[in-house]
Amino acid sequence: MKEKSMNTIHSLALLFFGVAGIGQVSAESYLGNLAEDPGERSKPDFSDSIDAINDQSMLRFALRESGDASSDSPLLPGSISLDGESDSMLRRHEVSSAEEDGAGGDASAEAQANNPLANMTAFNVQNYYIGELTGPGGDDANQFWLRYAQPLSVGESLWLLRVSLPVNTFPTAPTGGHATGLGDINAFAAYLFDTGNPAVSVGLGPQLTVPSATDSRLGSEQWSAGLAHVLFDGRNPKFQWGYLLTWQHSFAGDDGRPDVNVGAFQPFVFYQLGSGWYLRAAPIWVYNFENDSFNVPIGIGLGKVIRKNKVVYNLFVEPQVSVWDDGPGQPEWQIYFAVNMQFLK
Repeated sequence: MKEKSMNTIHSLALLFFGVAGIGQVSAESYLGNLAEDPGERSKPDFSDSIDAINDQSMLRFALRESGDASSDSPLLPGSISLDGESDSMLRRHEVSSAEEDGAGGDASAEAQANNPLANMTAFNVQNYYIGELTGPGGDDANQFWLRYAQPLSVGESLWLLRVSLPVNTFPTAPTGGHATGLGDINAFAAYLFDTGNPAVSVGLGPQLTVPSATDSRLGSEQWSAGLAHVLFDGRNPKFQWGYLLTWQHSFAGDDGRPDVNVGAFQPFVFYQLGSGWYLRAAPIWVYNFENDSFNVPIGIGLGKVIRKNKVVYNLFVEPQVSVWDDGPGQPEWQIYFAVNMQFLK
């Protein structure tokens, strides 16, 4: 296995400048490690992102690859998921329950429903159906995500912890069938900065991917760690935007599996149509620094925010298509759909 002591500064430089070479990059998806030698097995890692990511997200989410010497077989990974004065910061980041009967409260809930750093416990059920992967087989795949987010106070500081568990269905060689099972668990903890504006959220912190896959073909078999950075700007009641930026590198694991060194950038934009309906775009752009493979999808979707008692439900569907990619195992097109839930205080 390649030395895991690769210079972190060099990797971060690659993340910001190498990614610029593909347009932009980030989270809640990652590209799989593709074997440099066609006869070498290539394995996976994180979404989410973000998606992670995402967020990953964020996370969120990543595309990983697995296969035999005879064929290429993709894997998506497991990768994504406030201040010094906790009480005032908590108040600034809450969706105001006191306004829930007024237009201001509804608008706030609709805008914050897509905020990955909202100061609320959240549970998300998300799915990516991948209709076609690059490579000779043109196989389909699927990645189902369960994500849980929880605000935390650590001393005088506020954090958001997000944990993502994928259930992967990937093509397998040489039969051309599919394997299904748990993928690699990803978690990140974001320190929530006091921006001075309750509508603007900024988070930064570490992330960790654990080799928890139930089948070696569905995970990276590597321990990976890195950073996650999130920004959400909800100052405009009609238009919100932000991004999830992640990077991770393997530091331990199976010596027979490729190292993980993946960056992902997930820009997201939301346009409120009224009555809880909104347009959205949240693709995940991924770059694999191990083999220079990448994927840049774009998409547009429709969502609906429904507030019932103390729960905000966010339902959406977003078709996405790749406009620039290199390497086998990249999604040519996919459909991203989910039900996200935020629990108001």
